[in-house]
Amino acid sequence: MNIFKKSLHLTIGAFLCFSILIMFKVNTYAKSDEYEYVWDSLTGEGICLTKYKGSDEIVHIPDKVDGYTVFQLSSTFFCNKTVKEVFIPSTVKSIGYSVFYETENLKEVHIPDSVEMIGREAFEKSGLKQLTLPSSVTSIQYAAFKESKLEEITLPPNLSVLKEHAFIDCKNLKSIEIQGSISEIGELTFNGCTSLEEIIIPEGITSIGREAFRDCTSLTSVRLPESLQTIGASAFQGCTALNEIAIPDKVNNVRTVFPPNTTLIVNPESYLETDLGVKVEPKKDISSVPIRFSNQGYVYTGKAIQPLKITGLEENSDYTVTYQNNVKIGRASVTVKGIGKYTGQKSGVTFKIVPAQVSGIRQSGCTETQATIEWNACGGGVDGYEVEKSNINNESWSLLKNVTASSFKDSALEPGVKYKYRVRAYKTINGNKFYGVYSDTLIAQTVPEKVTNFKCTQSKSTKIQLKWDSQKGISEGYLIYKYNVNKGKYILAKTLDGSSRYSWTNNYLKSNTEYKYKICSFITINGKKYYSDLSDELYVTTAPIRPKFRLVSDKKGQITVTWDKVEGATGYVLFYKTEKNGAWKALTNNKFTGNSYTKKYLKSGKKYYFYLRAVNNYNGTLIKSGTYFKEKTVK
Repeated sequence: MNIFKKSLHLTIGAFLCFSILIMFKVNTYAKSDEYEYVWDSLTGEGICLTKYKGSDEIVHIPDKVDGYTVFQLSSTFFCNKTVKEVFIPSTVKSIGYSVFYETENLKEVHIPDSVEMIGREAFEKSGLKQLTLPSSVTSIQYAAFKESKLEEITLPPNLSVLKEHAFIDCKNLKSIEIQGSISEIGELTFNGCTSLEEIIIPEGITSIGREAFRDCTSLTSVRLPESLQTIGASAFQGCTALNEIAIPDKVNNVRTVFPPNTTLIVNPESYLETDLGVKVEPKKDISSVPIRFSNQGYVYTGKAIQPLKITGLEENSDYTVTYQNNVKIGRASVTVKGIGKYTGQKSGVTFKIVPAQVSGIRQSGCTETQATIEWNACGGGVDGYEVEKSNINNESWSLLKNVTASSFKDSALEPGVKYKYRVRAYKTINGNKFYGVYSDTLIAQTVPEKVTNFKCTQSKSTKIQLKWDSQKGISEGYLIYKYNVNKGKYILAKTLDGSSRYSWTNNYLKSNTEYKYKICSFITINGKKYYSDLSDELYVTTAPIRPKFRLVSDKKGQITVTWDKVEGATGYVLFYKTEKNGAWKALTNNKFTGNSYTKKYLKSGKKYYFYLRAVNNYNGTLIKSGTYFKEKTVK
């Protein structure tokens, strides 16, 4: 078509736009600075822009011109050589006749979701390579993209009208996705799209028109829907790269449709009419194709489970699958129907849906002989849980208990010992159990046994040292409690972290004072401490204070030692030696209760050394005070 003829069509198009606006009671033709338009002065429904008079490369079409709402476009950019990008306002409902005809430099058009129709020849011969159509578009009219530079496009999901010649001679078009509710592909719709390599025609389309894909010389793959009933003459003639194509069972005549080199794959039981000499191969029976599912089953999710994947085949291309009972735990089944290159049906194949893996397994409590474990309840109406147990160093598991709750207390355990647990859910259907996957392994433990041999190993006038035996099993530390006389109860005195610490010294005590202690060990589980039983009560006393003494040598050959008695002492032990580095000898024993002692028969002029200790016989244990050391020369 030459420009003169196209201009004639443009005039007709403008008339059509004007005629459409008769419903608006159009009564005049007006101009603005950048646009020409037809408008309605009575109803105010909107105007149709018929020409852009500007010279911008990027054009933002206003939503109003001269105060009137822009309602549609028609021939607006006809043969415009300047425009490269166009933004259409959200007031526009229709991109009408030849709006972008021969806009050879056009790169991008932004179409709002108010647009419902792409009009006749709207993008014919445009330079546009890519275009996104909003879901609001329901209609693509005759030759809308004819001979454009379009390379790829996805048809909108609500498309109901796709007119003939829509993409004829789009020689750069490589990819197109057909969506919507259209029932036919009209004649010459994709004729001459020489770069188109693959096309999937969706279910619902019943007819392909005459020469719809003729001379698509790069087309190697076509998927025809099972809903297809008729294919027009020469629909795929000239598709020289199309080696084979599966014919849907409802199609009964494909004469003069395909090029001679194309192999037709047909249902062997059909009565399909073909051209003489055309190679025909039978479809494969889907029932002979092996179908396998996981032996362990598929995890219940509360939603439909659709796991079927047939190796080497493609769903919705070679087969369709229908599922039964594939939501609840139990045994689901599938029915597989062959399509495309396959025919027939396969049913009675089943797979298992099993409970979900038990999650969140944790220890929630313990004593010396008991461990409590919990886990998150499984959905799907499971009947219960199997609890298994193993020694910490043993990989052999044994069934411990079947429970219906999501917790369990294991009793008769040894104190301070670790154990391993795992849990799985099950559901019984018609006498068959369906098991979920085991939970992660939980290492649980019991509280260590009561601390034994808790004792005082050193008592001095201001401090006491306590010691105890290590326990059987694992502990993280110890708590030492001291009796508070004023409060009449035991108060925590010290926390010792680390299971290897088995002693503690209590400083800053009063001399000759009785104290009481208890001790327990602890472990921490999920941030909470668990304690062993408290030890037996330990009674201890601090030592008396060191007695101060005096040395007097007022007579020849003797030294008298005197001292003040100290509170709590049940005896005093006096030692002496004759040489500084010599051995000490006791002059009194721990039952001596006096406060002086005279050592006689000493040598005049010789130096002697003495020290004195107070003692307290506390419940049969001798508590010794500290000592002073003094020396004296005899007269």
